[in-house]
This record gives sequence, C-alpha cells and structure tokens, in this order.
Amino acid sequence: LWYAASEEDDGGPQPEQYDDDEMEFDSDQPNWSRRAKDAWRFSTSFVDTNYRRLWDDSIRAFNNQHASDSKYNSEIFRKRSHMFVPKTRAIIRKNEAAAAAAFFSNMDRISVTAQNQNDQQERVSAEVMQQLLQYRLTKSIPWFQVVMGGMQDAQTQGAAIAHVHWRYSMKRDAKGKVVPNEDKPCVDLIPIENFRFDPSAMWTDPINSSPYVIHVIPMYVVDVKNRMARPDPKGRQWKEYPDSALVATSDDDSTRRTRVGNQQDPALERRSVSDYDICFVHRHIHRWNGTDYEFYTLRSDRMLTDPEPLEQTVFHGKRPYVMGTMLLETHKPLPTPLPQLVKDLQEEINEIKNQRMDNVKFVLNKGYFAKRGKNVDLPALVRNVPGRVVLMDNPQEDVVENQWQDVTQSAYLEEDRNTANFDELVGNFSSASVQTARSPREPARSMTLLQAPANMLTEYALMTYSETFVVPILRQLVLLEQAYETDQNILNLAGQKSKQFQKFGMDKVTDDLLEKEMVVNVNVGMGNTDPVTKMQKFLAGINSFAAISARPPPGMNLSE
Repeated sequence: LWYAASEEDDGGPQPEQYDDDEMEFDSDQPNWSRRAKDAWRFSTSFVDTNYRRLWDDSIRAFNNQHASDSKYNSEIFRKRSHMFVPKTRAIIRKNEAAAAAAFFSNMDRISVTAQNQNDQQERVSAEVMQQLLQYRLTKSIPWFQVVMGGMQDAQTQGAAIAHVHWRYSMKRDAKGKVVPNEDKPCVDLIPIENFRFDPSAMWTDPINSSPYVIHVIPMYVVDVKNRMARPDPKGRQWKEYPDSALVATSDDDSTRRTRVGNQQDPALERRSVSDYDICFVHRHIHRWNGTDYEFYTLRSDRMLTDPEPLEQTVFHGKRPYVMGTMLLETHKPLPTPLPQLVKDLQEEINEIKNQRMDNVKFVLNKGYFAKRGKNVDLPALVRNVPGRVVLMDNPQEDVVENQWQDVTQSAYLEEDRNTANFDELVGNFSSASVQTARSPREPARSMTLLQAPANMLTEYALMTYSETFVVPILRQLVLLEQAYETDQNILNLAGQKSKQFQKFGMDKVTDDLLEKEMVVNVNVGMGNTDPVTKMQKFLAGINSFAAISARPPPGMNLSE
C-alpha cells in the first residue's frame, strides 16, 4: 500500500527499487493535483461503465420516453404506434403525494428532544432549537421543494444527494457601508451526475466511508471571476486563470442532456455575454492520515485553492453532504432506481398497448395489395379518407384488400395482469385496476383490506427515505444553527414560541443554551399516509381513554 501511494509526477521508481530497511515514513502531504485527477478519472469511468445507462433510461422512463436502445426509436417504427404508458410516472407521482401527506400533515415539521431529559437546560435547548428549525424550514429553506425533490431523485436516480451548508455573503448598501446580504442555512439538491465517491464505499454510509468525495458545481464565469478577484468572508481567495481556461471546463453529460429531454443543454450553450457562460468547479474532499482535506479545482485539472483541513472550512468537521434512498439494497452504495425495477413490466405493457393499437388501426384502415406498374391512384388509396374516389383500370385484379382480424380479449387481459404485477411490485393501489379486476360494489371493508399491503409498501419506502435522507439533513442543520445562528430577532422569537420563560424562568437565548446535545426526529411514521386511517386511530385512542377514565383500574395513575 505504501508503494502504491507514491505519486511522483515523473512516475517515480518501481517498487522493487526501494529497500524496506532504508524506507522512512514521509509526513509530507501527497500530490493533491494528481490525486484529484486520478480520483475524478477513476470514478467517472466507473460511473460511465456501470451506472450511466441506468440513470439515463430511468430518467427517460420518468419523462414517458422509451429507453435509448428501444425499437420504438428506430426509423422502422416512426409511423407505427409507439405510445409509452405512463405507469412509471404515475407511481412516482403517487409516492410524492403520499410523502406530502406524511411529512406536511402536521404544523410542526420536526420533533427535537433533549438527550438527557433530566437536564433542564438541555430541555430548554431542545425546545428553542425546535422553534429555530421550524422558522428556518418555513421561511429560509424551501423545505417542501427539498423534500419532494429529494423524493423524486431517490426514485428516478436511485439516490438523493443534498449539500447542507450555511450561506453568508456581504454587500454595500446605498451609503457604501458593508452589510450582510445573506446569512441563513441552505439545503441544495445535487443531481447524481454531479457527485462522485468511491464505488467500494460502505453501503450504509457511502459519503463518509469513501476516501474522497467530489462535488461538481456549475457556476457562471462571472461568479468564478469574483472569487478569483476578491476573498470570501473568511479571507480565502481562488487562484486566477485566463478566460480560456474557464470556458474550456464545460463538458457534455448524457444524464444532464437526458434530463432536459429534447431541449438544448443550457450548460453547453454559449451566451452573447461570455461572463454568463457556465463552467464547472470541482470541490474535492479527500481523507489523508485520518483527516479530511478540502480544495477546489477547475474540472479537476487546475488547482483553485490549496488543501486545508475540512474542520477549518466547516466548523463541525463533517462532510456537509447527505445521500439517502427509498430502496435498501445491501452491499450496494447506489441502489437500483425504481424505473429499473419495473422496466420489463413497463416494456411489456407498452408492447401490448402498441400492438393492440396497431391492430385496431389496421382493422379500421385496411391495407391493400396493388399490382406493380398498373394505372392505380395510389395517393388516393393511401389517404383512405371517407367518401374518397380511387381511379383504377381493373379494380378486381389490380387491387386486393388485405383483411385483418380484430383484436381479441386476451390482449386486454394480458395487459391487466401485467398492470397488476406492476402495482404489486411497487406497492400501488390503483382505483383503475380495482375497477377493471373487481366489482366496484364490493364492501368498503374489502377495499380497505386490499389497500393495506400497498399502503405498507409505500410507508416502508417513506420510512427508508426519512431515516436515510431527511433526518440526517436535519441533524446537520442543528449543528449549523448551534454554530452560525446570530440573528437575535430570530433567537428571541424562538425563545418566545418555546415559552422558555414561563416554563423554566429563562428570558434570554445564549450560545451556551444552544450548544447542548439533542435528538432530532421527523414527524412521519407508519400509518401517516392515509388520512382516514389516521382519523380512525385517533378516534380509537380517544374512545379508549374515555372508557378508562370513566372507571380506571385500581392502582392506575390516570394523569400519567
């Protein structure tokens, strides 16, 4: 391993030229430029070989488009029926609706409790932090878009990735005084093609277990020039490069091109004002001797900053990225996207639908066999409009009608069974499937029993998404609030809403009060996707409590 860590630009001597007895530990840092290039080259090659096509086809299925290698994209099928039945898009939208009902049915976005409930200050800290996050998730962070967008990414890409950070910038007001422009927490969703980590990372925590992570950041050229011309609020300034080096960093990406569909890729379009062009900056975080180092590069080719420990740029020292999924696949850092799970069934449903549509078209618009070289008005014969007149010399011999049998019921039954298999796999309870396969007059209890397994699969996916993506984001937001929150108005408002003075006699929020250990949870759980079921459970609890309150058993503490 030590021999493999040799990173001399000139290739360095071969392993057999070293003497183990004379070899000493080198405390100097590695060649970061070469390490960045090698990590980017290897991770990109692995992604292109193993994941790129899956991502592209999954996004195409989400956009109701056939896979890139589908026969329906060929010239032969250009005039044939090539409908894409939107089953994949329907189940993704249904899961998004279930997530909206589960995550946003309560006024309180989250639940924060103290690590030690016996410590009064920790309980006060937890209540104040809950109100702080409640304010930030309502006013500062577009939390609904983040949760729903992450839900969509987790299904179409296989994983949702977010960058959790605190955004701070300054500007000059009308009097020329430097004042804060932005001072708030941010959660940015990252497209999966703009993130790299080592493919051998642990499947339970790929971001922190990987020896490196690379975040591809699309930036306007004018913003990169500003970072080169003046330092940021922490005094860091990027190295300066000519404009030709900035423009050359825009590269093509098939996944990004697939996501925009048939539109032009805006990242590759040249603007009339060159400062508004897009270039790609890479943020590298590499582990060396147990310490994470951070630096920025231009497309992993040119160093923009010198490496420095991550704890100097991010106060808590943790990698400010979170990756979550909706589907657990053991020992795979990147799970299979949902469209890939149902790809074969989706293709069969499309095939049956298109074959049946072609059959119906042939039945209603018959084909003809015409003798070559005969005097037949072929354009009029092909147009096949009502009331047409087709001129020919000998109708009985020159043109022969091609008969087609009408489609049988088996085609519809086959589609219904494939649809049922599709719904069973993804946990979809479709009213259309029920109306097709069963009588709509069945008792409501039977419909509830049929719906229960589908709801459990949906809630299991939501629970997985919450535990792997939403909760880790909120825990990092708590760390950011503890360190960077300086808006006294917001702190006072959080203190008032938590009613800390009435409960504990504390009338001021201090840093010591915020810097306490606490537990963060999300107000979502099994059974929160169906409003009717939630109401039934609530009424059942109320009725049970009323019955016990009327005649409490001996020895029961009723208030407890």
